[in-house]
Amino acid sequence: MFELLSKWDIGLAAATALLAFGEATALWIARRKGLTQNVSRLVTHGGIGLLMIVYAWLSLSWLQTFQLMGETGDFSLSPTINWNYVILGWALALLISFEIVSHLRAIRQGLTRNVSRLATRLVMLILMLIMLSITVQKWDLFLDEYEASYITSLPTATPRQP
Repeated sequence: MFELLSKWDIGLAAATALLAFGEATALWIARRKGLTQNVSRLVTHGGIGLLMIVYAWLSLSWLQTFQLMGETGDFSLSPTINWNYVILGWALALLISFEIVSHLRAIRQGLTRNVSRLATRLVMLILMLIMLSITVQKWDLFLDEYEASYITSLPTATPRQP
């Protein structure tokens, strides 16, 4: 199950990175044509794409670590809390949310009528929230394995005879 969730996690991160890089490419082309002067969206989408690659790499490395721990039964070097996913995931969700809010503001001000960019950002946010949910599920599976290995490693107590 952990492997399947990791594959979904990596696939969703790749899809979100492709969407972000596609948006960054479209913004770069629009800048070259003189249709926009905004640099922050270009930097933000490029950053989202790069952070998604880091997220996928972390998911892949965690999958390999989990498999190794399962083979050896040694869970002693495992982290106690999965901070790398939590911090990176929430940072990405905030960046994408910031892009959605700024795009809605631009629509209200009449600066753009492009709804496809808004739809792309909403899809990216939904994918990111699904990825955070998968991360929680993977962490729950890991803790179940960790607890099971810990319980079996405890010495059994024998009752004292009076």
